[in-house]
Amino acid sequence: RVGAPCFSEEQWTSIIRGLTREVAVYLAAKDSGFHAFMTDRAQDALGIDLQVQDPEDRRYINIDVKTPSSFRRRMEQLVHEGRLTERELMEGDKQSYIIEYNGHGAQRVPVVVLCILPDLFGDLADWRFVNHAPMRDKLNQLIREHGLSNQKFGHYI
Repeated sequence: RVGAPCFSEEQWTSIIRGLTREVAVYLAAKDSGFHAFMTDRAQDALGIDLQVQDPEDRRYINIDVKTPSSFRRRMEQLVHEGRLTERELMEGDKQSYIIEYNGHGAQRVPVVVLCILPDLFGDLADWRFVNHAPMRDKLNQLIREHGLSNQKFGHYI
């Protein structure tokens, strides 16, 4: 009616695949005892799908969940923009994540762009990882190595 084009079948499939992985990471975090928060539109505009916080030390990470193909496209885009080096791209391939900085000034935040590789995290069923232990371990590692300790968890950034 308004003349806006509809999504193609391929676009719908891609959207659902991405959302399924976001929800699976969120549920794995919750099931593992983390505090997890799905973000609002303002945070999503900064590339943050969710925040995960260690309940004991209160540090947290911002996460942008990616399928393998979208992870590769994002890294190549960042290389093209001069925000990621070829060496960092190769390291990202090995680690299955990169750290991207989004926003400007006080709004600038680090985001863990996390590739949800089936080889690392296993299969999904009913929007959950069949075994959430590999994701729990990865979240622990990411918070330990990249966790933030300011007071922006679960709030507008």
